Amino acid sequence: MVKRKNKKRQISMESLWKYGRRIPSLPKNLSDPQLTATGEYIANKNYLLVDLSGKIIETPKKMFWRLAHNVATADLLYSSTAEMKKTRDEFYRVLTNLEFVPNTPSFANAGANLQQLSACFVLPIEDDLQKIGQSLVDAIMIHKSGGGTGFSFSRLRPYGSRVRSTGRVSSGAIYFMWMYADATDRIQQGGYRRGANMGVMDIDHPDILRWIMIKSSEFTVTSFNLSVALTDGFMQQVEKDAEFAPEGLSPQKDQIDKLIAEIQKILQSLASFGDKMNNFEKSIQELKELLAAKQPGEGYDLINPDTKKSEGKLNAKKVFELIGRVAWEKGDPGVIFIDRINVDNPTPQLGRIESTNPCIVGSTLVSTEKGLISIKELVEKKIELKILTDNRVLGDKGVTLRPHNHLWDNGVKEICRLQTKSGFELLATPDHKIMTSNGWVPLSKLQPDKDKVFIQSGEGSFSQLKSLPFKSYSLSLPSEWSAELGQVLGWLVGDGWLRKGDKNCRVGFT
Repeated sequence: MVKRKNKKRQISMESLWKYGRRIPSLPKNLSDPQLTATGEYIANKNYLLVDLSGKIIETPKKMFWRLAHNVATADLLYSSTAEMKKTRDEFYRVLTNLEFVPNTPSFANAGANLQQLSACFVLPIEDDLQKIGQSLVDAIMIHKSGGGTGFSFSRLRPYGSRVRSTGRVSSGAIYFMWMYADATDRIQQGGYRRGANMGVMDIDHPDILRWIMIKSSEFTVTSFNLSVALTDGFMQQVEKDAEFAPEGLSPQKDQIDKLIAEIQKILQSLASFGDKMNNFEKSIQELKELLAAKQPGEGYDLINPDTKKSEGKLNAKKVFELIGRVAWEKGDPGVIFIDRINVDNPTPQLGRIESTNPCIVGSTLVSTEKGLISIKELVEKKIELKILTDNRVLGDKGVTLRPHNHLWDNGVKEICRLQTKSGFELLATPDHKIMTSNGWVPLSKLQPDKDKVFIQSGEGSFSQLKSLPFKSYSLSLPSEWSAELGQVLGWLVGDGWLRKGDKNCRVGFT
């Protein structure tokens, strides 16, 4: 990109916008986009400009050119027109080679009348009916423009709270979230896809069990991803509450299973919130009783955001296990470690973040369908391979090759070294969890001579390609892998020696 000058040019935003929308004709020597057939189909279906009759009026090539010109126009604030055009041409090359692919609103709106290029918005929800309605209107307009929205519902008073202005009781955060979801289901994001939202609730909100359970049926609030904001204090209480409930939910498994099944049945029969929600509330109260903290020193407080008073205590370990169980079965809720996020908040002066990854080092060898490959090589070369996974994570035996979702470089971090008595070694970040005989344990908290680490529970995966990637020599050397060659090389590595560096090169075995 063009290096910015210190002095800002005198150009009005209105002039800048007009220039950005005035898309020049395609240059004759412009390269074609490197799109697959699927990519062209998606571009035609979702991103190409259309006229009032719905007829497509541009090609994928023109779409990329429109985006490159429109975005590069911002450089006119700091550089000359000639420099801006250099930026535009380079950005077009990056886009069409798929080195960088922006979000949906950028493709759809760049250079168009709307000119809304952002995909993600976080909207405040205050404990005020008028402001709740205004946030909903704002969300609808954002979805109309192609964006998605995130909300924290933690400021809303819980179900059953008294509303001072009317003397009646509040329907609670869950019911307002349902209202937002219902509106979103009727709005397509810019006409391209259904609206999408993320909702967050603090772990100490009195409605937290409703929040955890509301998506235990896949038929409810399909337009929301839900997450629970966990604090450092809550996680510390999880460890403390293990003293009061060392087996977690296990002793109450049958009761918990029955309640979850009842809640799922209730939610599956709902078209909207109505009389049947009385049964939902009854089940939630029974669940709350099972998770309640009843001994001195046990549990954490549920704080009403309106009165700032406690509305009971729950055993943190049991609640944490419930989150894990429901998330495992249904995919929601997720968790965000809100205190940790705010430690690295780059703009604390703008307020607290309300509404990201454990790692292994680059040299770590990953067992793939083509043998052992370092994770660094997989990331840098963007190699698409199936990775060998341990089925014990799923409560089964053996190993299975599965495609990975994504691998990425997460920067420079502190690491710890794990070494077993049998010689196995792993370098990873302190928070990287290791499967032990006592369950998952962060690497930094493993105790020598106490924690037994699970090693791969099945045979590894090796490449099926037998040809050796070596150049040919006049010597009669093997050209393919074999069991005999593997045995010889193993002998050499274990009990052999090599001499090299001069004409008297030798290999020996002991």
